Amino acid sequence: MGQLDSSIFYVEQASILAPSSTKVHSTLGYLYMQAGQGERARERLDRALALDAKNAEAYHLYGYYYAEKDSVDQAIEQYQKLAELSPENVEAYNNIAFLLAGVGRYAEALDYYKRAKDQAQDPYLAQAITTKIEEVQAMLAGEMRARYILVETEGSALEILEKIAQGADFSKLAQQLSIAPNANQGGDLGFFGPGELMPEIEEVVMKLKVGELSPVVELPVGYIVVQRLN
Repeated sequence: MGQLDSSIFYVEQASILAPSSTKVHSTLGYLYMQAGQGERARERLDRALALDAKNAEAYHLYGYYYAEKDSVDQAIEQYQKLAELSPENVEAYNNIAFLLAGVGRYAEALDYYKRAKDQAQDPYLAQAITTKIEEVQAMLAGEMRARYILVETEGSALEILEKIAQGADFSKLAQQLSIAPNANQGGDLGFFGPGELMPEIEEVVMKLKVGELSPVVELPVGYIVVQRLN
């Protein structure tokens, strides 16, 4: 019996001894989610909430459950319930913002990221949320973000595309191989609006989907591979 199976077994025994314990049922919900048994997880979370409609952990787990299924509206609903129960819960606001941004609802996402930042006590967490706020603000302003690797020959650029296709990290390749001045930043161009980059690069970025890589592009200074980031 594996560790997870063992945990499920013992908590199941606890649920027999304490059938009215909402914490036991939400713990089982979590364990079944870890085991990939979604329906059993739902049964236990439903039971936990039937016993205690203010079980914050159950709402948190349900939010994760629906997010994993790409049921964005349902996931947001669960995280909103969590936020109502725990107004200081940074993760609830942050998760809502992330889900909203993922479906292009940037104005709403910005509001929730700001709420998350207001509740963040850890300075590193607050800074990470600030970065997300800046990203969403850039999206609202119509700005783009991309990164690139510049090399001297077409052959080198083709080799880079092949390495990325095999799973190599773009940022690390940029740091190791790019001759561009932003190589140490992983080739990140930051956010930019129309007309702020070389026309050749901007045209390439605009044709790409988020996460998509460009083919090799020839410039007067060499050859580049570009990836759009937002």
